[in-house]
Amino acid sequence: MNKKGLKYFDHEKRFDGTYASYNQSKNASALNSKNFPPAFFSIVSLFAEDANYNLREVCLMNGCLSIQGLYQGQKNTLYLRYKYNEDITLVVAQVAFIHKRKGYMTRLYEILCNIKKVYKLNEIIIECANTNEIKNWCNKNGLVKMPNNKYNYISKDGYNRLIKKGYKKIY
Repeated sequence: MNKKGLKYFDHEKRFDGTYASYNQSKNASALNSKNFPPAFFSIVSLFAEDANYNLREVCLMNGCLSIQGLYQGQKNTLYLRYKYNEDITLVVAQVAFIHKRKGYMTRLYEILCNIKKVYKLNEIIIECANTNEIKNWCNKNGLVKMPNNKYNYISKDGYNRLIKKGYKKIY
């Protein structure tokens, strides 16, 4: 089964519906390959590292991964949609790190690019890049603004693929 639009990733590098939902709270079991997609372990690890291993929430539900950590009164956050449509598969809807300018965004993007490659997914979008910090990161790393949307960024190759398909407004 290599059909796009289904919900989750499995060990065989395909989409699968095995993981209905996961919400880590005080009484929840630890993350493992039976209750959480292994593809996302490295993302959770990255946010745990940034929060000095003080994660408050890891939630996987309805095609979204949400992570929140807290360290010394500062929060880190990720809200990632991983089922969007047939052309855009991974959407970073919200991202913030506690430790700034330490390479965490670059590492997150590298992880997402690896997931995209391994699972043969389509594009990655950085949505609502409305802070100078994230805009500068997008520009520095070669991402471009999407057509008719000044806050969403995509790779140049992704932009060109979508334009060739005739998209005028993508998102």
